[in-house]
Amino acid sequence: MLLLLLATLWLVSVQSNSGLPSSYNGCPICKEVLGTHPYSGLYSLVEEGVSICPDSCLYKDQSDQHFCFKPGGLQVRHCAKQTLQPSTTTTTTIPPSTTSVSLPITRDYFVLAGGSAKAGKSSTVGCYGEMGRMMDAPLLPADVVGGVGGVVGDLLLVCGSNTPKCWTWNPVGNTSEWVESAPFKDLIYPAGISVGGQFWVTGGMMVIPPAVDEDPEPEVNLLMAEDPGSGGSEEDQYNPYADMNISMPMKGRAVMDSTATFLYRANESTGLIEMSAGPHLTSQRWGHCATMLGGNVVFTGGVDFTVAGFYLALVEMYSLEAGYLSTLPSMNGKRLNHGCTTYPGVTGPTLIVSGGWFGGYIDTAEILQPSGTWVRVTPLPQMRNFLHMTVMNGAAHVIGGGQYDGGWQYRNTTLRYDPEENTWVEVEELSLGEGQILKHVLFTIPERLVQNTH
Repeated sequence: MLLLLLATLWLVSVQSNSGLPSSYNGCPICKEVLGTHPYSGLYSLVEEGVSICPDSCLYKDQSDQHFCFKPGGLQVRHCAKQTLQPSTTTTTTIPPSTTSVSLPITRDYFVLAGGSAKAGKSSTVGCYGEMGRMMDAPLLPADVVGGVGGVVGDLLLVCGSNTPKCWTWNPVGNTSEWVESAPFKDLIYPAGISVGGQFWVTGGMMVIPPAVDEDPEPEVNLLMAEDPGSGGSEEDQYNPYADMNISMPMKGRAVMDSTATFLYRANESTGLIEMSAGPHLTSQRWGHCATMLGGNVVFTGGVDFTVAGFYLALVEMYSLEAGYLSTLPSMNGKRLNHGCTTYPGVTGPTLIVSGGWFGGYIDTAEILQPSGTWVRVTPLPQMRNFLHMTVMNGAAHVIGGGQYDGGWQYRNTTLRYDPEENTWVEVEELSLGEGQILKHVLFTIPERLVQNTH
């Protein structure tokens, strides 16, 4: 029997202890989130003594989704429902207290799949919650390094391998294996993101070997950069992007369509996932990062071989319906294969980027404030390339990545960004084993698809 974990989707409230029924032991029978945002409305008490909630009080909204509350943030007031007739109710409310402004958190689980580790390439798949690894999926049919993945309907989709393919797994049916699915282009360093039940793959490049044997001086060399990061020790000249340093003859053959994107969606008639063309990008892009901001998709950084210097600080916003929407302020620093995510800041959704590569390894981090200004924040404690970021309980987390210096140094420590203290804090529950991991697939997963296997 499949059990679903309750979502630890925090709404923040200010407590008011007057006028509450004593029989509820401090858990008001009803709470109302004020304002006009998507989470405004009434929340009814479901259960007391729930350990995943800070105040042990579990609530549900009018769509029967479960929520916890914690102090500070959104304006919330207590209310008490009294049933008059089976079909009607009245609501008595208690005036709200003064609060600061914050946004609810909706991403509490993520899937980590594939990647490269000290032990070699990986085909493992695990699901993580705030207390760590909580669900294991079947092994992928092949090792996936530098792939992409997301959610399509009720299916998990992972794409990319030495023989480029996509596979799906049904966590609701708890099937025993991944099934080969829609085709996948042989792309290097694309970005993928789940949007409204679909999966969107953007950018990436396909390097086609030259027709004749040649070893020309590369026309594009990714060790080159203005004010580059650290490339490792002087004795160690290893370049993780050596295969991307391309000569002029290869440059023109390096991409199938530099602005093409691909959408993966479920066919309701057949139950299969199909691939179709998505909205075009404004320019070539690979090694970029994708995240959601205000209901739209934002792409940060990457590389474009058609522009001078080829590294990008470019930030653009897109939607699946309209394609390109706008260009946002550029980052302070250029970077590729970095991490990015959006967390609920004090004044609104805040985009954060960290790590990556800019002619060398970089540890810098910066945030795009709701006001539209990029601000540098405390750097990561160590250089990290090929990392990912996600949000857990309202905080941005950095997971995986590494640096080559006489050998790969894998960053297994998971870090949480604390905006109040402007510091990075180790999260032991979400840290990985020694020698893990980079070039992995990481994506968020809704709580309805998460099995409780504790």
